[in-house]
Amino acid sequence: MSVPGAGAVPSLSEIGRTLAEDLARLDEEAAEIELLVQPIRAETERHEARRLKGEERVTSRPKADGRQARRSCRTAPGHGRQPG
Repeated sequence: MSVPGAGAVPSLSEIGRTLAEDLARLDEEAAEIELLVQPIRAETERHEARRLKGEERVTSRPKADGRQARRSCRTAPGHGRQPG
C-alpha cells in the first residue's frame, strides 16, 4: 500500500547531504545572532555598572535626621525669604 503524494524514499547519502546543509545554515545563523547579541551584552554591562555606581552613591551618604535636613534647606542658596 502506498501513500498518495509520497515521493521516492531518499537515500542515506541524500539525507546526510541535506542534514549537512541544514547544519551549515544553522551555524551561519547562530554566528549572525551572536554578532547581534554582542552590543546588547556590552550595553547591559555598562547599564549595570552605572546602576551599581548610583546605588553606591545613595547608600554611602549618611542619613540625615530632621534637624539636619531643615538646616540644610535654610542654608541652601535660593531658599528662604527674599528681601523686599
